[in-house]
Amino acid sequence: MKSLRNAGIAILVGLIFGAVSFVRVLIKIIPQLGNEQAINESISSLMSAPLVVVGLIISITVAILVLQGFLKLGKKFNNNLLIKVSWLIAILSIANSLISNIPLLNSNNPLDITGNTKFAIGFLVLYGILTLLLGVSLLKIKQKIKLAKPVGILNIIIGAAFITFILSPIGFLIYLVNLIITSVMFFKASKQFKE
Repeated sequence: MKSLRNAGIAILVGLIFGAVSFVRVLIKIIPQLGNEQAINESISSLMSAPLVVVGLIISITVAILVLQGFLKLGKKFNNNLLIKVSWLIAILSIANSLISNIPLLNSNNPLDITGNTKFAIGFLVLYGILTLLLGVSLLKIKQKIKLAKPVGILNIIIGAAFITFILSPIGFLIYLVNLIITSVMFFKASKQFKE
């Protein structure tokens, strides 16, 4: 059952990579505030092909490892909803990584998101539905896995926020906190089952 421990580690690696990437972007664009062309050039310089490929590899690896953790829990407790929703979230996450990042390789204007607005809204609503269902599936094992109840409840709240779209910024902040709790849940489950 090393997949539970690996899922916990993968979430932390993903959070660290995301935080480092976010800080790099902020450091590059804050001095350029007010000059859209300079911001576009700064972001374009950060979106070099090797960095985009590394980001894709990390995000896809994280998605696969987290999927394996949820699948292990779903199979252990015969929770078909958890198994199905985990697969759908992993597939959606990988597709989003590819669809969102590959166009950056050819973009001269990374701030131009007009072509992606409908996709972003559709993705967020679909991801919200799946996240809500993930929360419901985790509540089914709340007596068996430590932290499954708070992780499940937070996933339901996050899913509802994403579905409304207007509340998605709040959902995203809760999502970041929930990732840490989910990582701890996987570590505790790993110890519980003596991986």
